Amino acid sequence: MLIANDSDTKRAFLLAHQATKLNLPALLVTNNDARVFPNLKQGSERKNFQFDRIMCDVPCSGDGTLRKNLGLWKNFHCHMGH
Repeated sequence: MLIANDSDTKRAFLLAHQATKLNLPALLVTNNDARVFPNLKQGSERKNFQFDRIMCDVPCSGDGTLRKNLGLWKNFHCHMGH
């Protein structure tokens, strides 16, 4: 089973829409803040579900681009990194 989560409602909707094209038999798309992801229960004993793997696509600071493109430094300010 694959659980795909996005905290942004619009991106979660787009993810669910695009996932229909994959025809996956066991996919759940959720829209939660992953820092407080709800506990999922499994089995007759109702134990907390444990994930085998977690893949995270975090926001990019852009610092790699700054190292590669020195011309960006002259326009850089601290508010460019989120």
